[in-house]
Amino acid sequence: GFLYWYRLLNCGLSLPCTAGSDFPFGSNKLATWYTNLGRDRTYVKTNGDFSFQSWRNGIRGGRNFSTNGPMLFLSINGKEPGSRLNLQSGDKVIVSARAFCKYPLEALELVVNGAVLKIARGKGGQKYIECEERIEIKESSWIAARVRGEAGPKTFGGTATWNLYAHTSPVYLLVKGKPVNRKEDL
Repeated sequence: GFLYWYRLLNCGLSLPCTAGSDFPFGSNKLATWYTNLGRDRTYVKTNGDFSFQSWRNGIRGGRNFSTNGPMLFLSINGKEPGSRLNLQSGDKVIVSARAFCKYPLEALELVVNGAVLKIARGKGGQKYIECEERIEIKESSWIAARVRGEAGPKTFGGTATWNLYAHTSPVYLLVKGKPVNRKEDL
């Protein structure tokens, strides 16, 4: 599902993740009463008072994550999604991520330029996962976090498993101020 977004990020574009729904009809796979409207949403960190303008600026700045349930947080050297860090080739950064949900989580993944760098696995119905990794940056990169899990069919009285997911917008790590430039994606 993220392939095209990742490829655009790999071309040096700064694109925050967003999610939403506009199909207000029930789904008999989850439950007959369950509507799709509002299932996917975007949480945004705003500056100052909450307003449409501060919310919109938060999305434009990439200070957000999208989810259908799990809460997900990422920081790199203490900087949150949407941030840009200027580095030199060979610099090391600390990547920290954490996720929690009312329902079991399977895996929390750190994604660098579209490739999974690290997977922290949930065990036995775990509802909280965290991981921290120190990595060396050799080229301009973006890093994001994603998490997945599931709620069983009976959770909502439906007939299908509800796949849970969340994804952060990236943090951009610019070596010598240059944007990400993956030739295979250009």
